[in-house]
Amino acid sequence: GGSTVFLDASSISGGVAFNDSLGGWILNVTTGLSKPLLGSAFQPSMDLNSVNVSSQSSGLLRIELTDTDFNLAGETASSAAIGGSTDGMVSYKTFIDASNTPFGEGALLNDVGSFGSGVFGFGSTRSLTAPAVYSLTAVVDILHSAPFQASSFNATLKVPEPSSVALLGAGLLALGFFAKRKRSAQ
Repeated sequence: GGSTVFLDASSISGGVAFNDSLGGWILNVTTGLSKPLLGSAFQPSMDLNSVNVSSQSSGLLRIELTDTDFNLAGETASSAAIGGSTDGMVSYKTFIDASNTPFGEGALLNDVGSFGSGVFGFGSTRSLTAPAVYSLTAVVDILHSAPFQASSFNATLKVPEPSSVALLGAGLLALGFFAKRKRSAQ
């Protein structure tokens, strides 16, 4: 049970917002950004932020942001991060879907984790082989166990171009090589 806010950035020009009460939630102000406002089809970047207050009842609120038609085939990595504060519990997961379906959860990309009451922040990076065309979905679950609790967060998902990942890896290898060479010379 619970309530869900669905934000489909593929149906508009990369920005979508929801501002209303929903089920047991008296305040929900949520925005989602994706291409072309943020990132591109070849360098996916999504940003989801929200402020939520539960009413006299407790419950679960799920917020999902999705976008389709990303085409970055090859070896790369995904990076997801979330930060904010909560009086309840917040969890964050991201998904990739090779069928390019809005809100598709074909494969788990990042399970950033669950966070209890207080201030939180965490990130996750994972290697992946991206299909030719795919959709991405970010899912944040908020659970409040008492009336009038508040949660706010900002969550991001990025998938850099494979060449950027290879360049970063080559740079790190070069730094390691030069550091080892400098230690050997001393």
